[in-house]
Amino acid sequence: GVWYETVSPAPFGTVVLLGRLVRNRNPSTVHIIGNRTMKSKIKSKLTKLLSGGSLFPCVIFYIAGLIWFLLLSQDELNNETYLSENALLVGQVVERFDDSETISRFYHEAKELTKKEGDMTKLWDWIADQLDAIGLEVYRQNFTFSHGALLPDSKVEGTNVYGIMRSPSGGRTEALLLTVPPRDLFDPVRTTTAGSLALSLALLKTLRGQIYWAKDIVVVFPEFEYVGLLAWIEAYHGAEKTAHLSWTELEGRSGNIQAGLNLEFATPDIQSVDIFPEGINGLLANLDLVNTVVRLAHKHSIQSVVNGQPTTTRGDLISRRREFIRGSC
Repeated sequence: GVWYETVSPAPFGTVVLLGRLVRNRNPSTVHIIGNRTMKSKIKSKLTKLLSGGSLFPCVIFYIAGLIWFLLLSQDELNNETYLSENALLVGQVVERFDDSETISRFYHEAKELTKKEGDMTKLWDWIADQLDAIGLEVYRQNFTFSHGALLPDSKVEGTNVYGIMRSPSGGRTEALLLTVPPRDLFDPVRTTTAGSLALSLALLKTLRGQIYWAKDIVVVFPEFEYVGLLAWIEAYHGAEKTAHLSWTELEGRSGNIQAGLNLEFATPDIQSVDIFPEGINGLLANLDLVNTVVRLAHKHSIQSVVNGQPTTTRGDLISRRREFIRGSC
């Protein structure tokens, strides 16, 4: 064969192509084999190999992916909790919430008001008075719930109390939602939430003195918990009333709700926090919000628990992989 060199102009310079002339037995036929021809042949061979015997590489890749999936439970390959949103970094926040005297006073007052079984009127009035004294816009919403299967002979009538702390520096187009379901001491299923009432009111009193908030803070105290909160959410977003649930229109509104947090504490003396990130129909909260709660809890020596499992308890290798596979299914 004879080697040749071809120089062809290009828009940004000169391209030099090297090739080899190969003569076969027929003198009128000349084959040119260049770099591009070799690449196309290699590509075609790989395509035939993968299409003809694709079972073997698929099995290899599947096994490799399964092994890598199991290795993610190792501490060396697990990032645990981390923040991807710089605005939520815990180290950038100056913590000033230490008003233990106000928390204790609110707790004892709320506990006294929840001692009377079936009489929550004074508690609702007390919550509205405290929100008004702190400086929030206070509103009430009435709702009615009826269901032929759940409540065949009666209907539920309730009242939601909510307050709005307006942002002094923002455009009032975004809001954070804080919900606290009040319960009396005679609830046969769940514990009282007097601690949540005290902590939320004391927190609002502290936040009211801050001037750098860019979002409104909306706090809702729903009656009958899920039913009352559903009535408030539906009315807030302008949904249509149904045959089972009706409500009065909201007198006060804020902007788009960016995040929501529900507090349920029996006492203000918190030793551990159990986080439930799942919502209705399996909807999950923002992971950065969950990680913020976990980091703040660790910073104040409070044990954080997610769905009943402590985040600091790793266990042995077998139990870790079992929990890892269970959580991913």
